[in-house]
Amino acid sequence: MLAGLMLGSRNHTNLPISDELRELLNSIYTTRKVYKGTYLFHEGLEANEIYC
Repeated sequence: MLAGLMLGSRNHTNLPISDELRELLNSIYTTRKVYKGTYLFHEGLEANEIYC
């Protein structure tokens, strides 16, 4: 599910990914609720996550 969302599955314009990559992404993703006005990151902080 996550891999499809990350790759824009609704418009089908992105290249397909391998089954191995899709499986990896599905095994490590988490969902977080983010509220309007919330900072996802601050400039200069180390990047430990990705946002999709």
